Amino acid sequence: MNTSNTTLSVEQAISGYLQTIQEARSINTARAYTNALVAFASVLKEHWITPDTPIEQLSEQAVSWFLS
Repeated sequence: MNTSNTTLSVEQAISGYLQTIQEARSINTARAYTNALVAFASVLKEHWITPDTPIEQLSEQAVSWFLS
């Protein structure tokens, strides 16, 4: 969790989340989450959202892009 005033990028948020999953879940679960978030990041890139985009700029629409 980011408690400072520093804004996380999409890449930092994904990386931090996956680190938490790797520490708390099985290797297979971590692999599945990694695969899903790599696919999500690819969808974001298709919509001109780069890994260094501040996470606050993502909207719910990004999830709908991923699901469609």
